[in-house]
Amino acid sequence: MKIAIVAVALQHPSGLIFTVPRAKRHHHIINNTALSVGTVNVCRQGFLTSDGVFVDREAAMLIAIDADQVIKRPDGTLNTSAELFSEDVW
Repeated sequence: MKIAIVAVALQHPSGLIFTVPRAKRHHHIINNTALSVGTVNVCRQGFLTSDGVFVDREAAMLIAIDADQVIKRPDGTLNTSAELFSEDVW
């Protein structure tokens, strides 16, 4: 079974990971948690994989491509950058 992207996530330098279910976006974590501005500013944005691992945006893009998860944008194009955004998978 291929590893896939299942959720957006923020990782605090302490290793603590904040996540919300699929179809939600990074701003949902930021707006709907008790994170202080200082805490959000030190967190890395990324994604959670189907095997429960936090990955940064670059690694997430490679995983999403391999899992055939990257979808076309409303204008019919695909993200060609090295970083994955939630809009690219749901």
